[in-house]
Amino acid sequence: MAAVYRRPWSARQIGDSPGLCHGVAGLLQITLRFADDTGEPVFTEAAVPGASRFGTGSSCSAEAYLGE
Repeated sequence: MAAVYRRPWSARQIGDSPGLCHGVAGLLQITLRFADDTGEPVFTEAAVPGASRFGTGSSCSAEAYLGE
């Protein structure tokens, strides 16, 4: 999973689809679970830019989910 975050966003072939199944929301959900389960900084650091792809009008907050 950490290898995904070594790739630039454009190479991940996710685009800007907000979908849970095959989009940004799904990748963010998996990332937050990895961050919570492993405590590895790579996942916490990757969650913040992932959440920001939802825009400023969103109530999604990786920091809030992770208790930061």
